[in-house]
Amino acid sequence: MLFFELALEGIRNFVSMRRIRMGEGLSVYVGDDKTGKSTLIELIVHLLYPDPIEPATDVFISSQRGPCRASLLLGKRDADRFRLVKDLTSGKTALSKWNPTSSNFNAISASPPEITQYLGGQLGLVQQDILQELFVLKTSDFPSVVMQAQAISPMSGLPASSVNKVGHAIGSATMQKTAPVRQNFPGFQGLDPSENVLPDNPDEIQAQIEILKKDLDLARNVDEWQFELDGLQSKLFALEDKTKTAKQASQKIAEIEAKLQPFMKLTELPANFEHRVRSYEKDQEKLERDLARLSEDHKKWEALVQEISDRTIWKDKIFLSGLLLGVFSLVAGVVGFVYWDWLRYVALLDLVGFGMVVVSGFRHLDAQSTSESRSARLKMVEERRVKLRREFELATTLVRKTLVETGVETPKQLIEQYNRRNRIVQELDEARENLKRIHLQENLDAVESQKKDLEKQVDDLEQKLSAAGGLMMSTSEMEKRIESMEGKLRSLNSPETVERNDRPPEFAYDLGSDLSPIGVWDRSGGTESAFHGAASMDHPCEKLLFKAKDLFLVEWDRIQPALEQRTSQYLSALTEKEYSRIELGASGSITCQEAQSGQKIAHVALPAAVQDLVYLALSFSLVEASSLRSIHPLLLDDPFLRISPKLYGLIGKMIAGIGQKTQVVLLTKQSQWARFTKAAYRI
Repeated sequence: MLFFELALEGIRNFVSMRRIRMGEGLSVYVGDDKTGKSTLIELIVHLLYPDPIEPATDVFISSQRGPCRASLLLGKRDADRFRLVKDLTSGKTALSKWNPTSSNFNAISASPPEITQYLGGQLGLVQQDILQELFVLKTSDFPSVVMQAQAISPMSGLPASSVNKVGHAIGSATMQKTAPVRQNFPGFQGLDPSENVLPDNPDEIQAQIEILKKDLDLARNVDEWQFELDGLQSKLFALEDKTKTAKQASQKIAEIEAKLQPFMKLTELPANFEHRVRSYEKDQEKLERDLARLSEDHKKWEALVQEISDRTIWKDKIFLSGLLLGVFSLVAGVVGFVYWDWLRYVALLDLVGFGMVVVSGFRHLDAQSTSESRSARLKMVEERRVKLRREFELATTLVRKTLVETGVETPKQLIEQYNRRNRIVQELDEARENLKRIHLQENLDAVESQKKDLEKQVDDLEQKLSAAGGLMMSTSEMEKRIESMEGKLRSLNSPETVERNDRPPEFAYDLGSDLSPIGVWDRSGGTESAFHGAASMDHPCEKLLFKAKDLFLVEWDRIQPALEQRTSQYLSALTEKEYSRIELGASGSITCQEAQSGQKIAHVALPAAVQDLVYLALSFSLVEASSLRSIHPLLLDDPFLRISPKLYGLIGKMIAGIGQKTQVVLLTKQSQWARFTKAAYRI
């Protein structure tokens, strides 16, 4: 089961709609106090386990009354996606499934019991108490906090002040008196040959022997592989630190190139285009001045042409007067020749009249010539105007087209874009030069080559360890099993027939309180000594063990070796090899072995800080073991506040490694955890 997105609105501090995406692996969300980190985890648990009795709740409602709702997108890797939606005001809950065909969510159920049952069947959702105990880790869960809250000593029956003084001594003395006892769950058949649970078929025995021998060879190499893997991962982490600066520089180049993308059209233009843009307004102003001057000339010549065109010869008074005078004189002369002689002298006036006509005619011809020249000048002015416009349009076509394509209105805005583009180009050049310097300084080519080699080695080792992950028997148990099976095989192949005992095996699991080591939670009742009952179910570490039993639902001996081995590795690293081994009893006992003295100490006798590390190591190993069967997200609510800061680097690598096997969500106020993942966000 994986979480992909949490959407919420009106939830405590989250008044407006917020979408919080959660990817695979380790995701870190950094936020100050009172920003709602714990709210997110509480909300996820509330959505996964709706209460059918009281579906509505005002626990999450924001102070600003309004919609109070949330949804969780969850599913499996590369499989179906489900969306869980709840209105926390009305208590209505709905589960739907994504339908890729219709690109929509199809409703499944609105009943809280059905939803919980469906998620358990489809996604393997565990019971609520198991999820909150094993897969939700908070500071308040650690033994030092729990024991302080209960105001009791980690060792019952002793005052808190005397624990550190006598805890180790008493633990070691009692341990010397108590022989190691193998403990089984009720009904477990065990692996001891005396319990007579070996198969009777020789072929089956031989087949099991061969399988066990292969598993034994594999198990003997697990520790070596794991330590080698830890070393390789440390080297890989160091190389990643070296390449981190280069990755940041490459990421910056990508961001700058993304900023440059809107200006790509400006990059594709000619080299002198910027000069054209800058001279565009000057050319436009010059054109307007020239057109204004030509317009004035055009008006002047047009008026002159119109003036001459309005003066026709028939409107010329001199022409009309001369014509009338000439005609009248000719008529008078004709009359004089017929009737009165004195009228013949009047006929001489026709010279004056027709002279006036001739003069007016010449003047009209001169005016026509002038009109033609003025019309030609007017035409020249108009042609000049057209030519200027055409030349301007041809010279500025690219600029005007670019104005339209870039969505700006004036060349000034285009110049501003040019300046922005030039600044981005300069920034990009500087970033590329910086990346080149980093490559030269860190010799990143060689680092990348080493990194690839290390990643290949890590993958090979992880595959080997993954193959060994299914082993649930320790090497000693496998050796004992092989020896028992070989002995029985020899007896079956012996000529003498051994009487077979088909009686069902007796299961001796009630070991009695007198054999229980310190810290054993004796469910059978028994007598109590001064320290008996100290490791009660109230101790967080033992709660983890019993919840693990409910989670795995297998015999304890099948999971004990693998859990002990992995928890020991975690504890050894967290305590700087002060404690080399941890033993986990079926009844809840937990003992730690000091590396230097070999002394075994009950976990309740350890200092509070060490108990916290035991709890952390056990939590990590249980989550890893669970991820081999089914993935359940690990939710971390700033749990490392009481852990020494010098261990943060190691713990960061640990949770990053767990993130490769399952989903890990860390909500913290310490931003330094963000360096262990690429998926870091601020709330």
